Amino acid sequence: MKVRSKDEILDSMVSNFKLDIPVYEGTLTYAIFSSVANAIAREYAIKDEEEKQVFLVDGRAEFLDKRASEFGYDRKDGELASGSVVFAGAPGTLIKDGLIIKCNGLEFVVTEGGSISSEGEGRAIVKALEVGSAGNIKAGSDFTCEEMEFDRIFNENEFKNGIDIESDEDFYTRFFYTQRHKGTTGNEDHYNEWAKSVDGVVDAKTKGLKDGPGTVEVVVAGKNNVVNEDTIRRVKEYIEVVRPIGPKVTVKSMSDYVVNISARVKSKSAMATIRNEYTEVANKYLSDVRSSVVYSKLYSLIAGLTSVDDVVDLTINSGKSNLSITSEQKAKVGTVTIEVVE
Repeated sequence: MKVRSKDEILDSMVSNFKLDIPVYEGTLTYAIFSSVANAIAREYAIKDEEEKQVFLVDGRAEFLDKRASEFGYDRKDGELASGSVVFAGAPGTLIKDGLIIKCNGLEFVVTEGGSISSEGEGRAIVKALEVGSAGNIKAGSDFTCEEMEFDRIFNENEFKNGIDIESDEDFYTRFFYTQRHKGTTGNEDHYNEWAKSVDGVVDAKTKGLKDGPGTVEVVVAGKNNVVNEDTIRRVKEYIEVVRPIGPKVTVKSMSDYVVNISARVKSKSAMATIRNEYTEVANKYLSDVRSSVVYSKLYSLIAGLTSVDDVVDLTINSGKSNLSITSEQKAKVGTVTIEVVE
């Protein structure tokens, strides 16, 4: 639908007005026309947005959810971060279930309490109150508690299992991938689809007959490629529910295949600017690589940056040839070294 602006509508109204009444800025007629044109322009904008949301290719937020649900696909809800926390304080103090503690502005609730031992420390399991990776607190972080007084509250190990709600872009990509790679009757695309429907998984590669007849291996990757054991367990459990009867399925995490890039370029921009821009586009390309990292593609990506005038030299993993990766590997950018030359 062609969207018309207020000025376009107003000009059309004025030019088509045939009565012998003044219609120029400052007159009552012009003011009325201007008000009407503004209202019509707003309706055009609303209708244009509504039309876009009708189609999955343009749908976002709840509109994307509603359209995808018609095909049986739901946005992944994310996961709550959880982990073990040490409470230091007076021996015998109870760490009760439901106790709220805070770290970095985030709230966590005690789900498995305990008590402080004679040595002055007690441990409890806590869970974030909000879904997302923000709850993955680094080891050694300090927590606070407003309800009770403790000498110190901290975590010895990093929380790793918080997963963000699936973004519009990721949901859109997953949906259209499954539409264009139809999984049917337990073929490899079907296993990929099942694995990618689990929180924390953004890519999957399936190999049938991996260990002989009746065996299937599914290798999964997360946002940062390697996934934790909890994610692997959930993928395995889900596939066991939906797969055809018979196959023995193994699930494992992809390993990183690090691609280190070194480039010499001519540019008037700062090295940091070029490095950041190139790292972003290179990572996006590598995330879609299935079997071969193409040297010429990485070359064209840096040559296409607006911050780069010319590429003098480029090497990937110290060479200038394509890199082969296995079905158990996921390519990612390692170090990016940029040298600006005259």
